Amino acid sequence: MTDTIMPPFFELPDEAAIVGRLLAGYGDLEYDMAGCARHFTFNDNSALRAMFRARSEHARIEIGDSLIRDGIAAESLGPQYDDALGGIRHCRKIRNQYAHCHWLNSENGNLRFLVLEEAVAGATMKSMTVKHASKSLLDEQESYFRYTQRCFWFLDHEIQRLRGKLGSHAFSMPTKRPQPILHSL
Repeated sequence: MTDTIMPPFFELPDEAAIVGRLLAGYGDLEYDMAGCARHFTFNDNSALRAMFRARSEHARIEIGDSLIRDGIAAESLGPQYDDALGGIRHCRKIRNQYAHCHWLNSENGNLRFLVLEEAVAGATMKSMTVKHASKSLLDEQESYFRYTQRCFWFLDHEIQRLRGKLGSHAFSMPTKRPQPILHSL
């Protein structure tokens, strides 16, 4: 056995790398959301200050939504924003399950994990269900994070174009994607 704090990640380094990118990269999605929110605040720093003073991902998304929602509708970008908002909310679920889980040794080439918060929630301890994260599922989840990021990039640049700050931009709204499952059993 290798001397490491995360033996399952040592066993499956490609999968571990994706999990690491999802955990570390999630914050960029919130930052991209703040980039859109800045168009609807007093100055460019107001959105960052409002969103990132909050300590939870859920609160940052809700603050960002409150800053963006009315203004984005006036720009006629409501449906595109709804896709981005749904995307970041789902990415938060993916991120949180991996950030708050206990990793188990791999089995059949899949990472396995327990979400302990689910088992201990409530008055009595629930049985723990081992969940799996295959390489293909992790690839799909990472691709969904990129989709969500591209939605925000499009919105940021399209708002600027509509307001005459950009003549054009290279971003198109990505084709809507289904949300990937959180895990397999």
